[in-house]
Amino acid sequence: RNEYTFLESNRDQISLIFALIYIVVSLALILLSTFIGLKFAERIVSPLSMVIKATNNISKGSYDDKIKKTNDYIELNRLAESFNKMSNDIVKQKKQILISKKHETWSDIARRIAHEIKNPLTPIQLSSERLEKRINKLSISSDEVKECIDTIRRQVSEIGYLVDEFS
Repeated sequence: RNEYTFLESNRDQISLIFALIYIVVSLALILLSTFIGLKFAERIVSPLSMVIKATNNISKGSYDDKIKKTNDYIELNRLAESFNKMSNDIVKQKKQILISKKHETWSDIARRIAHEIKNPLTPIQLSSERLEKRINKLSISSDEVKECIDTIRRQVSEIGYLVDEFS
């Protein structure tokens, strides 16, 4: 009976202590659940942040950025695989474009060189034909001159063939 009267007289204080304990435990549980929730959200957001960072790097021209697999979520791992494949494909296409541009540039240079070499060949060929006609009209029978004209024609023909092959 003694204890009952003691508890009855201190009931307000005991209620206050229980209320404070309840509030402290509740706050501790809320803080703990918030911390766990933040850690869980970080595990999801971290890979997505890596994807965002990597896409920003790609938009700036750095195509070698890769995303690491986290092994936490299958979907995020698939996203990482797809992103890395896309990044590799971009690098391959960029290299192919560069090679194609080099080939195109060299082809254009070859055409121009061939054109510049062929330009004087036609007048040389025509001049040798005129010389031959003139020699035939004048009835000059110099074997040496005819040999020179034949050499000019042959060389012009060979240079023309080489230029065609080059271009």
